[in-house]
Amino acid sequence: MRVPQGVAIRAESAVSPAWQRYYELHRASVIEAFGNSDLMSADAASFHANHAHLSSTSHEAIYLLVAPRTVSSAHDLASGSPITIAHEDAAVFDELDPARILGRCSVEWQLDSNLHKAWLDVYIDPAFRGAGLGSALVAFGRDEALAAGRTEIEAWTFATPMATPDAGGGGEDPRVLRPHVGTGAIDASADASPFVLKSGFGLEMIERFSALENLTDAEILARVRARARELAASAAPHYEQDYELRYLAGGYPADMLADAAQMYTEFTADIPHGEGDEPTPFTAQKVREQDEQIESRGIRIHRTIACERGSGRPVAYTTIYWRDTSAGPSQEDTWVRRDHRGRRLGLAIKAENLLRVLSANDERLAAAGKADARRPPATRIITWNADENAHMWAINEQLGFEAVGAEACWRSFYYDDAWHPQRASATRED
Repeated sequence: MRVPQGVAIRAESAVSPAWQRYYELHRASVIEAFGNSDLMSADAASFHANHAHLSSTSHEAIYLLVAPRTVSSAHDLASGSPITIAHEDAAVFDELDPARILGRCSVEWQLDSNLHKAWLDVYIDPAFRGAGLGSALVAFGRDEALAAGRTEIEAWTFATPMATPDAGGGGEDPRVLRPHVGTGAIDASADASPFVLKSGFGLEMIERFSALENLTDAEILARVRARARELAASAAPHYEQDYELRYLAGGYPADMLADAAQMYTEFTADIPHGEGDEPTPFTAQKVREQDEQIESRGIRIHRTIACERGSGRPVAYTTIYWRDTSAGPSQEDTWVRRDHRGRRLGLAIKAENLLRVLSANDERLAAAGKADARRPPATRIITWNADENAHMWAINEQLGFEAVGAEACWRSFYYDDAWHPQRASATRED
């Protein structure tokens, strides 16, 4: 579940130049990966405020990499020049000269599951790459993770998918890199892959990134809407006798929180994931906290659930998040409990939820052009799926989504006093 987590800063404090620079670097990393800033806060002030909400089940620390003096390019950084890595809680953080801030890093770990893991995110201003700064942040992030008792690090990068020829063909392109878990392949020579491989990470799994594009075109928007209605109607005879669909604009009602927590916990165990990953336990309180955090960030929750007739118990759900200031809603989790599959509930809830979001988009279209309108209409809807999740890919394609790229999940493991791209068991078996 892609939920933005909070960090320990003062929500009421003014945005310092250092925080402005952090925001700019973070935004640049998103644009470099996805080609747009749909997933970002609209400005540094809202970004700063959004990160003031703490999560009770995870910890995140952020850092800025600071040059010893003002520099204009990587050539200005002499080999071995001292650099500073400033933590966001440090007293000097807000006083940093933004012209000397060349990169950012975040280290995150969960507090209620996967206690062996940390997540690392590193970004260096393109003008200063090639001087070893990225490697310095990776090493620093590893040290921070290890100090917290985390011996496995996960990182994600945008990647270029590659075809995988059938066995017995004329040989595979040496650039093809296959994951440890699941299907698919990426180009090992493109994007950030060479750097991540050089840094001692191994490819764990691949997610496809897809989009429903060009929604500002009236004809395309009409076709998408008509297709969603057609699919919703075709699915109805398979489920409507035993289930009813319910749309939730916002968080779950109090009487559904416990059932939602059970669904979320089962979801994290059921979806494709890396080797050794543990399910994330959810409670009613955690579900409520998560929804409240999301809405406090100016993100609207559009959720459709399928409930058993009679009991009213939810057995399937799908969610789309849409930030008020963004033109790109994101299709998030879709899941159906195992004992309720085969009724086309997944297709039904996704089609219905898409129609609800398109109705919300109509309101934004009607308000477009008004002086006080800060809610742009949708240009696209984006989503992710594990490469091997063929069933969900088929549903997305029926709705009009097209693959536009891939995200690579990388892992690094600490044992024998060093970090390795493979697990200790795999290395010793080899």
